[in-house]
Amino acid sequence: MSDEIKAPFFSYEDLRRKADEFLAQHHPDGIPVPIEEIVEFELGMDIVPTPGLHQFLEVDGFITSDLREIWVDQFVYDSRPGRYRFTLAHEVGHSILHADIFQSQAFHSVAQRHEPQHQLTTNQSFHQGRTKSCVPLTVPQRAASP
Repeated sequence: MSDEIKAPFFSYEDLRRKADEFLAQHHPDGIPVPIEEIVEFELGMDIVPTPGLHQFLEVDGFITSDLREIWVDQFVYDSRPGRYRFTLAHEVGHSILHADIFQSQAFHSVAQRHEPQHQLTTNQSFHQGRTKSCVPLTVPQRAASP
């Protein structure tokens, strides 16, 4: 397996459209978007607060390759509600945009995620910009427009 994972490029308009489709299905009522409830109750994912995740992997969260769990740094979970919601939205964005890439990997723990073959963030197109990929999920177009 190559150490660089190829992911398609999405324009901001593509991301906005995918986010609008997601929100139309899961929360058509505007803001605030209850991302935690959507993750747990509608998507059936478990949120796993994990002490030291940021210190160990230098990330606030990650989604497991089976798309069933989102691991979140315990400090972010407990003390930074805005960053926590952002992290959940970001990881949900990965599940929407890159499910095939994640499912082709095999990691289900912090230790496995840290192995070199699972360094998904090495490809710049995979992480086009954190804000680009999750803001549309947390701020619906109709709420952002005047």
